[in-house]
Amino acid sequence: MAALEALEKNGPYRMTITSSSEAGGPVTGTGFETGAELLWNGSPRVSLVIDATHLEADIAAADLTSAGTISLTVRNSTTSGALSNRLAFDVVSPAPSITNATFAQGELHIVGSQFLPGATVVIDGRAFQPTALTTTSATVPIGVGADQPYGTVSVLVMNPRPNAGTSNVVQVTIARNDPPQTRWFKLYLPLVLR
Repeated sequence: MAALEALEKNGPYRMTITSSSEAGGPVTGTGFETGAELLWNGSPRVSLVIDATHLEADIAAADLTSAGTISLTVRNSTTSGALSNRLAFDVVSPAPSITNATFAQGELHIVGSQFLPGATVVIDGRAFQPTALTTTSATVPIGVGADQPYGTVSVLVMNPRPNAGTSNVVQVTIARNDPPQTRWFKLYLPLVLR
């Protein structure tokens, strides 16, 4: 009977999953028979047994469209049909990436890729919710007052869990957005005696 021991993400025995239809790299375990196949959430994938302890499988791009935890098992050849134990494998979305950030007219505009719904913009360690967010852009209004970020600041985008990922950090200069000063007027009224 096959026993699935590890799906190592680092090291010499790893299953490398990419966005192409061909992924390679061994799944390690014991007792793999000729004709064994990897089951991805119960569905068979094209597999190749290297030896009794290594198996490779092709993972299609469609298998990677949604983040989540996948259940991996190995089914030995149709002769024995024995199933291995289950092994959890996490599929995560690519981390967001910032290509440009600018400040104009009271708003920070960020351009990049892989921004997910619910993403947060972090400015000098403080989290801000964008008022406009697409997969390639985010807009954050910068409020009025000294408690708002200004000067040269560090900016990054953080996707929410379970797809959490953090972008590269960029520097952008934000002009101080002070409230307009209230002007005081002196008014002199004539004194009238009655």
